[in-house]
Amino acid sequence: MKKRLLLFILLLHGISFTILAQEVTVSGKVTDENGTGLPGVSVIVKGTTKGTTTDIEGLYKLIVPNDKVLLEFSYVGYVKQTIEVGSRSGIDVSLKAEISQLDEVIVVGYGEQSTRDAVGSVANVKFENVIESQVPENMESLLQGRIAGVNVQVNSGEPGAAPIVIIRGLAAVTRGGEDVASEPLYVIDGIPILSKATSEFNVTGTNILADIDPSDIENISILRDASAAAIYGSRAANGVILVTTKKGKRGKPQITVSSVSGISLVPQLRNAAGGANERRIKVGLYERYNPDLALPILLSDSLNPYYNNATDWQREVYSTGFTQNYNASIRGAGEFGDYSLSVGHFENKGIAINSKFKRSNILMNNTFYGLDKRLLINTVLGVSSTNNSRRLSLAEPGFTSSLLPAPDSPLLEGFEDQVKYTDRNINNRIRANLNVSYDFFNHFTFKAAGGLDYSRAMRDQSYPEQIVRGDDNDAIDRSSASSLGESQNFILENTLTYKNTINENHYLDVLVGQSLQYSKAESTKASGKTAEESIAENVNVPKAIADGGTNFSAYAILSYFSRVNYIFNDKYLISGSLRADGSSKFGDNKKWGVFPSGAIGWTFSNEPFLSDLSFLNFGKLRASLGLSGGQFDDDYLSQGILQAAAGYGGQGGFTPVWEDGYRNAELTWEQTVMYDIGLDLELFNSRVSVTADYYYKLTKGLLLNTDLPNTSGYVSIFKNAADVLNEGVEITLNTFNVQTPDFTWSTNLNFAFNQNRVTKIGEGNEDIIRDNGRGTIIRVGRPINGLFQFESDGIYQSEEEVPVNPQTGRKLRGWDGKDLVAGDKKLIDQNKDFRIDANDRIFAGDPNPDVVGGFSNDFTYKGFYLSVLASFVVGREIVNTAQLDRLQLGSGFASGNIADLSKFSIWQRPGDQTTYPSINPWNSVAQVLDNDDDYIEDGSYFRLQTVTLGYNFRRDFLNKLKLRSLKVYSTVNNVAIFQNYSGPDAEAVTLSGFDNSDGYPKPRYILLGLNIGL
Repeated sequence: MKKRLLLFILLLHGISFTILAQEVTVSGKVTDENGTGLPGVSVIVKGTTKGTTTDIEGLYKLIVPNDKVLLEFSYVGYVKQTIEVGSRSGIDVSLKAEISQLDEVIVVGYGEQSTRDAVGSVANVKFENVIESQVPENMESLLQGRIAGVNVQVNSGEPGAAPIVIIRGLAAVTRGGEDVASEPLYVIDGIPILSKATSEFNVTGTNILADIDPSDIENISILRDASAAAIYGSRAANGVILVTTKKGKRGKPQITVSSVSGISLVPQLRNAAGGANERRIKVGLYERYNPDLALPILLSDSLNPYYNNATDWQREVYSTGFTQNYNASIRGAGEFGDYSLSVGHFENKGIAINSKFKRSNILMNNTFYGLDKRLLINTVLGVSSTNNSRRLSLAEPGFTSSLLPAPDSPLLEGFEDQVKYTDRNINNRIRANLNVSYDFFNHFTFKAAGGLDYSRAMRDQSYPEQIVRGDDNDAIDRSSASSLGESQNFILENTLTYKNTINENHYLDVLVGQSLQYSKAESTKASGKTAEESIAENVNVPKAIADGGTNFSAYAILSYFSRVNYIFNDKYLISGSLRADGSSKFGDNKKWGVFPSGAIGWTFSNEPFLSDLSFLNFGKLRASLGLSGGQFDDDYLSQGILQAAAGYGGQGGFTPVWEDGYRNAELTWEQTVMYDIGLDLELFNSRVSVTADYYYKLTKGLLLNTDLPNTSGYVSIFKNAADVLNEGVEITLNTFNVQTPDFTWSTNLNFAFNQNRVTKIGEGNEDIIRDNGRGTIIRVGRPINGLFQFESDGIYQSEEEVPVNPQTGRKLRGWDGKDLVAGDKKLIDQNKDFRIDANDRIFAGDPNPDVVGGFSNDFTYKGFYLSVLASFVVGREIVNTAQLDRLQLGSGFASGNIADLSKFSIWQRPGDQTTYPSINPWNSVAQVLDNDDDYIEDGSYFRLQTVTLGYNFRRDFLNKLKLRSLKVYSTVNNVAIFQNYSGPDAEAVTLSGFDNSDGYPKPRYILLGLNIGL
């Protein structure tokens, strides 16, 4: 018995020894392609639940049953690797970035979602891939050419200027002269920010998004269709742009220091005659058109010291600029949470004298964990200050006769103002928000969020010495103006989310929430003027003629919203949202608006009957329908506007404003109904991806000022009276052309076709001829802001060619009622009344582009990388107003700058076959008219936007320097433009299609950058 027991014990011990002998301990390090350790990588024995994760340095250690098992290494965004243990006890793994972007998590309204599961039209831009491509002044310009359907127009080179961003076509109408853009809603870290539009409360006119350092942005999501955007209800009619700033990531603390500096070069400037050539041209005009008039001394007195002068005033105003940007950050994460702190300073000295934009900023973004990570507390604090200095006039850059000398002279009429004039615009801003979320019952998350966006804007202008020309004597006038504006935006939100996978095939994501937003703004303005001596640069001048005023405005929005996302068997997707907004802005009868949306999707690539299609990696069809809204800027428009008045019997009082003082209780939201059908494909091992969308976007109830009868006591009333339709197709193509260990090449091509037309104007659909002095019309059935011009048919070569009215015997009359003569423009008399007037204008062109897109190529070779980005616009007409302005002389031309007319084909005598009519400065017929369709040109262009060449230093070199990363690069921005347009820049135009290049031309930037990671 004892022998048997002993034998059993020995046998059991032997079995245990054998089992123990088979177990193997494996350890190693998991890194990315650059050799940086990856924390949180899942290391699992294949076919089991046994495994571990890597620590903050990418290290792991795992006991496996035997040396025959397979280890799976997986990490989001990287290709999974499976490795047999074998006889090795140490296994180091380098994970490659995944080509497919299906599992990429994108930010959507009030949450996150994987690209694979999205049924709305959402585009995402990772800013680490684009930050080097341009001057980091604002985030909007970095989006140009990168997203289909997002038209970013940079029509000014002025530091601090705001680009125009339009998503899926323009949908805004106005009677006034200033263009109105249909701007998207911007949400920065969950806080909807105040409108970018310049108003009396934005006293500086500086782009309020320019106070955000693009280096601090993690990614931007663009919600393009109603399904994605309707969760933001009454402010999402023009799309939503969600901005997420950087947070800390698990691993060692990462310190990053970056520096960028460079120069900006002056582009092509105006055609200008100078010196003796200017004098010859001006004398020639006197001799040809007004020989009996005495020449000015400046042109005739050879003893005058200025007679042979030749000052290039454009070069005095414009010169090479300088830009620099510095950013430092520390980011990391641990078991307690994550942290991020960054500071930055940016400065852009413009190419025009006295123009500069500076920004200093600090951003903290921290998250703290508690209760086994069920409790998360996130705080974001951003503080920034910008200073935007401007020159005296953006439209008239100190242009005077080249015969006048530089520098200072009492005879100069413009340039000395540029030197002594100051215009400082300071914006201080604080953005702060606190989010607290708590997970409970495994599937529920409650989140409470509060935010504040505070802005203080100050503007100081001064003209210490400005010469005022008078009939008898010149006077010295000194004036100054100061403005102060404050805006406060508060928001409180509560959301409850339920997420659960039921029986493996059913995934449910339910969101309900409430939001309260209150915004207020106030401003104070003062100005003064005096002839007394003063060195003050604010409103503190002695014996001044002073003026001033204050203003206040506020509004509140209360909202309730919900969303449901459902996925069945990873193939069938359903999403629906509903939001109700109540706003103090709207009429008593229209306070609340309800905005629903719905979408469905079918991931057909997961169907068994398509499993044999080896080239198809992913395919999804989606369709959506929804309603979103828009609201106007004026907080009290529906209530009727009052103004201070003298009152009665000497007592002060208030009276309604005639133009917009009529109370309208029916004034309500602008509404956008949008249909969207989309297709997402990934092909050939995810080397090719295609996204295509068709959309139908009808914006109804746009705000419009409509006339009232005189018996009402008012002039006009604002109504929801206009409708605009945008319809189009968006296509995005991404390809990974070459993917080898040493060399990669990827391409992105995106473009959008859009057709825009007005479908309703008020009750009678009457044309609106805008009051902008250039000729713009809003007409039903036509695109917004159509060019309304005279139709030209050449030049009258002789007196006999001018038509004669058979009833009166009088010749065709021109714009001013005088008879036309040889050398005048031959404009078509459309209504045959023998007079050229406003009734003869026709719809002559569409300034809205048919196609907008971008094309980029990215190359890497070992440590080198090259990025090339181009943007293009096809199918629009624009007006060469720069040419018009140079040819419209006027009788006072002698003292100003003049174009070199020898470079123009100008009519002088009968028989001349020329492009331009006679240019007689004293002829009030004005042969060169603003509304002449001869100056309409093709506004299409292809711009080589940016070229970036850089180098990432190798890991072995970095280890010697004990650095995490080191990168150097050079960027050329605004490289070249290819266009048929005869003006300087086909992009630098207004929304109405008029050349804006003389305002502030767009320079070319050459930048050098350095990025160090510690």
